[in-house]
Amino acid sequence: MNFWTVSSIVIITCMLRQMESPIFKQVVLEQSGIAPYFTEIFISEQLHTQKPDAEFYKKIGACIPNFDKNHALMIGDSLSADIQGGNNAGIDTIWYNPHHLEK
Repeated sequence: MNFWTVSSIVIITCMLRQMESPIFKQVVLEQSGIAPYFTEIFISEQLHTQKPDAEFYKKIGACIPNFDKNHALMIGDSLSADIQGGNNAGIDTIWYNPHHLEK
């Protein structure tokens, strides 16, 4: 019996700042070891938009067949870009806070 079905879309932002190129971001994601767990990786600069603009998430949704934001999760380290962006798009969010910062 299969108790777990992976059917959700997870949008993760890693600690890559806007000054770094999209190619560099792709390399860092691949070297992180998490890239093999995803069929697609979306980088805002490659979609010609920025977080927290909801357009970033709309463009991701347009790339994924049968995308349903109710089955998506935004995980990010920036409250002002990642978490606010997910909220703007109506997507559930998780704040990655390894340094235990105050809100």
